[in-house]
Amino acid sequence: MNKEIGSRIRTIRKERGLSLRALAAKCGVSASFLSQVERGESSISIVSLMAVCEILDIQVGSLLPGQETSEPERTDSAPGGAFEVDSGGCPVLRKGDCPTIRIPSSKVTYTWLSGPSRENAIEVVIGEFPPHCTNPVHAHQGEEFGYILEGMIDVHIDGSTYSLSPADSYSISGSQPHGFSTGGQRAKILWYHTRRFMEWYASTRS
Repeated sequence: MNKEIGSRIRTIRKERGLSLRALAAKCGVSASFLSQVERGESSISIVSLMAVCEILDIQVGSLLPGQETSEPERTDSAPGGAFEVDSGGCPVLRKGDCPTIRIPSSKVTYTWLSGPSRENAIEVVIGEFPPHCTNPVHAHQGEEFGYILEGMIDVHIDGSTYSLSPADSYSISGSQPHGFSTGGQRAKILWYHTRRFMEWYASTRS
């Protein structure tokens, strides 16, 4: 999976006209590390993967094999610059068909319940984390809602830590520095993300 994801990052990067060094600099990683990721020689954390996708203007699910890499259609008519929805597509995603990415180095698994389409204005993801796992503090575009399904999780938001149990939740702006860590048992989070693609896209070209 690492090699397939890396290959697609390289393909989309070239489609966007970005050099390896330029993309690495924008994402806050070294060019040598990104080169290893593209060649499938190194795994990438979900935080760095989300940063890459933010710069390339794609959703993480689109890096899965079999997904299109072309520029997404946009419309200015919908609030927040939402993408046009393909009315001919099926709105149902069956169990077992949800795209999944596993980060081998950390044994973390992300399942996209909303599917891999880049036309969606939202992403709904389930993250499954092993014991004693840390997701570094980071920030991103849009808004984020998290609902704890299993386990105990310490959520770090703006320098404060909140211990959450199953059925607890949090809601923040993605721009707020945030991260989390798990205790001695596995944990599972249901995430709802919005991504303001048009606002970000415009700001990078102004």
